[in-house]
Amino acid sequence: MTNSIAELRAIYDAMDWHAEGEQWAERWGGTQQQWDRMVLPRIAPYLAPARHILELGGGMGRFSSHLARQGEQLWITEISTRCHTRLETKFRDMPTVTPLLTNGIALDRIPLNAVDFVFSVFSLVHADLPTLRAMLAQIKPRLRADGVIFLHHSNAATLAGGSHEVDRKLARYRALSVSAKAFRQMATRLGLRCVSQEVFGWDKDSLPGDCFSALTLPGSRWDRPYTYTHTRRFCAQTVTTVPPRTARQKPHRHEELQC
Repeated sequence: MTNSIAELRAIYDAMDWHAEGEQWAERWGGTQQQWDRMVLPRIAPYLAPARHILELGGGMGRFSSHLARQGEQLWITEISTRCHTRLETKFRDMPTVTPLLTNGIALDRIPLNAVDFVFSVFSLVHADLPTLRAMLAQIKPRLRADGVIFLHHSNAATLAGGSHEVDRKLARYRALSVSAKAFRQMATRLGLRCVSQEVFGWDKDSLPGDCFSALTLPGSRWDRPYTYTHTRRFCAQTVTTVPPRTARQKPHRHEELQC
């Protein structure tokens, strides 16, 4: 399972949207609490100065509503016709919000050197490495000098290969070609700086199949030594952060804090 753009569109068009994605926030008590506890603490420094924001894969707009209150312009891309239609309805009275139905890659309607903050949580965990690379190649020229990209993507490549059964189950939820390391190396080859990554599993005993990555341009105000965090029991927010390393040091191995 490669999870190409065509497959991603099929996944999201066939998804059960009766609750508009609220089922993914139940363990937090709803989207507002999920935003306050899970999302905002990780992006607040980048979001605060942002005026022009791009959200990739806005779904039904759960997080879009929060982003829309922050900036002067919010672009929301979607590959699902169902989701795009809902976004247009939801934000029809907000001229600063522009939902865009795209092919999942092209960003032709977004000006160059215009975006302060790029955001995606949940939507790209199914995307394979070539798809993520193509997306970043489109995003990079649209970033402002101090722009930041914050993406939630798969880390399942570090877990795959143990058995066919495990791989089959992983492939239902995460792209098997993507790991934190592969994503970081790919971003570096594109001329971006990966300044932080957090790998995590959702519960105490779950495997770290997910990753948050923060990227920026070389020389931006956010350009700093790379840090790596492994969070166990993610929903309980138990985190240990690996100190910054120099470019010549080897990456730190996973560090875990027992809950």
